[in-house]
Amino acid sequence: MRERGTPARPRRAPRPKRRRPVWGLGAVLGLVAGVLVYLSTSPAFDIGQVTLRGPRHLTLTAQSHAPVGQNVLWARVGDMIAGIRSDPRVAEVEAHRHLPNGLDVRLRPRAPFACVRLDGGRFGVVDRDGVLFGRCDEPPGLVLLTGVTPLAADHGWRIGLREIATARELVECARALGLPRLRKIDFLPDGRVNAALPDGMLIKLGWPVRVERKLAVARAAMDVTDSGPIDYVDVELPEAGVMARRSARTDQSATSANPQASSPSHAAPHRGQPDSVEGWATPR
Repeated sequence: MRERGTPARPRRAPRPKRRRPVWGLGAVLGLVAGVLVYLSTSPAFDIGQVTLRGPRHLTLTAQSHAPVGQNVLWARVGDMIAGIRSDPRVAEVEAHRHLPNGLDVRLRPRAPFACVRLDGGRFGVVDRDGVLFGRCDEPPGLVLLTGVTPLAADHGWRIGLREIATARELVECARALGLPRLRKIDFLPDGRVNAALPDGMLIKLGWPVRVERKLAVARAAMDVTDSGPIDYVDVELPEAGVMARRSARTDQSATSANPQASSPSHAAPHRGQPDSVEGWATPR
């Protein structure tokens, strides 16, 4: 505390703030702008090397969409990917830039999963997503899907999502249970589903629920029977399965003892007259 009569110390004047030189910031901005101009206009960064990885029949088509000659930094790679994916045979496209002038493109083709009938007697090939990507004159040896609903897609058409999901589940469950490869899957107008084996045996699944359980019951019926070929197995109610045997003595059109067999959709798709209908107990 200052005593009385003691003069007060003079206050120091504030020091002036040092101003940063404006030319430094301008130099940095100019350098950045010069680099951008160089990267954008120099021919050293024009795409000259495009590496296409994938099946040859797809890479030949994709070459027409490669942005050769465009700047590697500003090339519209998205437009190139959209152009390549316009080919329904292509499932996925990945593109990566590599400085100074490279572009790496990877193509993944669609894998055949099933076939459908087209107008004119031809067959269409669809993948696991139900997208049609190929056509042929003869059955391609895949499971045939009938009664499916065509839907418009980006580049062509596809099968309904529920139908293709049911087909995938049926094929996978049948393979896991050791059943023969499915020959045909029928989607009936009322929503029920039938599956046919190569020997003509028909599995009537009813509504596509509890698919694995129903196929397991059908597999058990095939294992316990030794009295002749089976015409059909009705597992719509898996706890009370019914099967009909096919007679080898007659060559008439197949008819079943099931009340629904009067409809053509439920008739067995092969020759032979079922001569016995029986039920069997299924393990729980």
